[in-house]
Amino acid sequence: MKVAIVLPGPLSFRGGAEVWSVEVADRLRRKGWKVTFFLPEVSEEDVRIARDHGVKAYKSLIYNFLKHINKLNFFPPMIPYNRELDNFDIVYTTSMQPIRILMKCKTKLIVGTHDAFLSNRKLGIDSFQTISRLAMRVSGAMLSVHALSKVVEGKFNLPKERFFTVPNFIPGAKCNVMDTNEFRIVFLGRVEKRKGADVLIKISNLFKEKPGFYIDIAGSVPQSYIPIMNSLSKVSNIRVLGRVGEYEKFKILQNSSLLIFLSSRDVFPFVMLEALSCGLPIVTTWKFAKASFQTYGITECKPNVTDIESEIRKHHKKWSQDRGNYFDVKKRIQSEAFRKYDKEKIMESILDMFIKGCERGSE
Repeated sequence: MKVAIVLPGPLSFRGGAEVWSVEVADRLRRKGWKVTFFLPEVSEEDVRIARDHGVKAYKSLIYNFLKHINKLNFFPPMIPYNRELDNFDIVYTTSMQPIRILMKCKTKLIVGTHDAFLSNRKLGIDSFQTISRLAMRVSGAMLSVHALSKVVEGKFNLPKERFFTVPNFIPGAKCNVMDTNEFRIVFLGRVEKRKGADVLIKISNLFKEKPGFYIDIAGSVPQSYIPIMNSLSKVSNIRVLGRVGEYEKFKILQNSSLLIFLSSRDVFPFVMLEALSCGLPIVTTWKFAKASFQTYGITECKPNVTDIESEIRKHHKKWSQDRGNYFDVKKRIQSEAFRKYDKEKIMESILDMFIKGCERGSE
């Protein structure tokens, strides 16, 4: 069987769609399927924008990331339909962005998307349903929605045999849960307003020089936040680490006691899944956290400094009163995360989706 995977632009080196697609492509190839990637061409403007967002050597990173696929084709977004796609058994796209073009597809089409309804995004539930039905107008097409909140899943009146909800999975191997000698709070992500940087700064100022509290801030820092981050980096119990690599990131998570996730605009915060995989409790202002993850170890709170500070102090009290129990809690968090987001089981369900797609395409 021949599968075409269409990635719309702009690409992200650590984006969920790219990570997910490469993992799926590897499994399909092991099953004997032929996989070809259609990538958007990357302009100099794309490179500039990517660098502004902390991703250096954007173009080469994407190519190296998919190099082992060894099948690089180009599908510039929103251009006239590429007729080569008619030669595949299945065309899979990771976004609804190119759906109007792909409606011309003469072969089996699977539309995958992370653009599920969230009240704080421009894409409301009515718009999502409209776009979903547009995808369903393609003969035999199937819609695959990743990390769709259980709160809204039942609201989509779509044919069950053509509508799949696929959870994300933990990509890495299981690491050791660490018992920490210090109560270390970590913020992991780009330091910008939409990620909660302003609240982070207030929280950091509340806990600076406070005995027993340590804060790590790991993520790229845009120009507007450099002065305040430089100031915080001089505080004895605060470390501003800047952008970190994958190995360093997991070392930070392993040696932390609590993750604070202060963004409210994400569809599915992958960093939370990575934190859970290391056994890390999470305090978050993202109000869809519990409904989306449905696992142990997540505390939701309102996006104000008072509530966040209160939750941090509660976790610190639990840690300081009984570190042994806190360590057991971390082990339980990791165990439940790997049970719920078991990569092998999820991969089997994803492969089953492609098999059913081929079966429907041959009807």
